[in-house]
Amino acid sequence: MRELYFKNSIGEIFSLNKDVLISSIEGLGIIKENTYFNYGAKSKKFSANNPISEVTLGLVFMEGYAGYLNFVDFLKKSSDLLLYYKAVDEKYAHVEVVELTKGQIEFGVLKSTLRLDKLSAWLKKREIAIDVTESLSTKVYPYPYTHTYSQNSNGKIRITNYGHNKAEMIIKIIGEVDHPQITISQFDEVVQTLRLNISGDGIFEISSLSTDAYITLDGNSIYEYQDFTCTNFLRLPLGESEIEFRSGVLGVTACNLLIYEEYEAN
Repeated sequence: MRELYFKNSIGEIFSLNKDVLISSIEGLGIIKENTYFNYGAKSKKFSANNPISEVTLGLVFMEGYAGYLNFVDFLKKSSDLLLYYKAVDEKYAHVEVVELTKGQIEFGVLKSTLRLDKLSAWLKKREIAIDVTESLSTKVYPYPYTHTYSQNSNGKIRITNYGHNKAEMIIKIIGEVDHPQITISQFDEVVQTLRLNISGDGIFEISSLSTDAYITLDGNSIYEYQDFTCTNFLRLPLGESEIEFRSGVLGVTACNLLIYEEYEAN
């Protein structure tokens, strides 16, 4: 059984349930803008973009105008509106209201059409903790000032991105570090690297979200301490990858990943 509900920017939830029924729904499928090269009588796709698409809901407010006004009040409180869709699993998308019609009361209920611009793919959050242990191995990496990892804590994890696109991440490192490093490998080859040229203790956060990318220590920007020869703002490739974390210190330092898998349809 499917379930839809909204969540606004202050954490309030508006459920589409027995008080607000869904009479119709459109726009949950795939919409692409393709660019083609022509080769005589044949064409080949050059690129594909996911444009802003529209989700349309037919709503029936069982409490009439009172239910309609409650929904309007909910929408007005939000600067960032999320639409959640739960069927086999739960995903959500960032949306913006385009139109909310207001019909006449018929048999005590009010019918309305809600048009939404869908501003993102359908997203699914996954939280992963890397199991960190002590390592006695030694590795040397070519920093501007060469840095050697000797005895330090590190961890590896194999993870699969089941989505349709590369997945953005927020990485949280908690504890002491000395030039910490995270690598993503596929087929035994490193494809992305995050490296910070810093030693310290605290909560390090690295976000690769396209709408909010940052590198912080205890909430303060340390953008300038990234190794600019590396990717740093990591995005998990499709399929299976191995992620390795090296803290650079002997003590056990936590490393947690918040992964945003992207799906083109729901």
